[in-house]
Amino acid sequence: MEHLATRDFLTRLRQLRERLSKSLYRLDASHAAPSGKGVLPEVETHRPYALGDDPRHIDWNLYARFDRFFVKSMLKEEEGLVLLLVDTSRSMRSPYPEKERLATEVAAALGYLYLCAGNRVGVVPWAERIFRVSEPVRGEAELMKLLRTLSGMTEGTTTDLGKALAGVLATGKVRHAAAVVVSDFIDPGEYRKKIDYLVANEVSLGALQILHPAEKGLDVRGNVELVDPESGLVVRRVVGYSQARELRRRVRAFLDSTAAFLGSRAERFALTETSVRFETAVERYLVSGRRGPAK
Repeated sequence: MEHLATRDFLTRLRQLRERLSKSLYRLDASHAAPSGKGVLPEVETHRPYALGDDPRHIDWNLYARFDRFFVKSMLKEEEGLVLLLVDTSRSMRSPYPEKERLATEVAAALGYLYLCAGNRVGVVPWAERIFRVSEPVRGEAELMKLLRTLSGMTEGTTTDLGKALAGVLATGKVRHAAAVVVSDFIDPGEYRKKIDYLVANEVSLGALQILHPAEKGLDVRGNVELVDPESGLVVRRVVGYSQARELRRRVRAFLDSTAAFLGSRAERFALTETSVRFETAVERYLVSGRRGPAK
């Protein structure tokens, strides 16, 4: 992914930032919470009110008890932390390497925008497990460090988002944080309970699904050879009209189920195809929002 450090890619990143400059404030993850109401700063202590103190910090409950003014001293709020969970399993590279390229570009663009909004950004490549949690970077000046991390991500084999999310939770770094999962979400395992647990533990979740157009259409007829890129399993069969229709129905049901689940849990969810530029994918993601529970 050497192209991430090219002048052309950096120019496109800055042009995207300029176009979305009015929306950057929405990417401040320091108050991220699944409720959408934000994380309130914690009260560290109280002290007597002094001339010049902000009246908004007066604790009126204490005034009612002691008939004296006290002001709340808040803990200093930290910069928001955003973890980019990027799928590096084999299905992101084979048979459509465009998926890996777009996923990395999208992660780079989102990371850059989050940095510009004042957040810390870390990268978590995953497949059958998480491979590392990079040291978060902060500030636009550390963009190149972020791009080098994305360019050097470990490539995995099978997809196990559930195990990867368990690994992220075990680090203890995601509470009150924001996590953005970039993946095709073609996962035979069980990851939904882990996502529910993340949301229940005040993690602001985002999900961006990347698919190749052929994975959505699945236009197969006649003598067909289907290969699972992760297991290497090969299935050869003759597919007639009714079988092709049933295959398309199953694919459609899988996509609809995935979109309904992620759309009801994630603060933002978007599905994009490899036929679009990363700028379009990022803009679709940023304007997306929770659609409510599936019915």
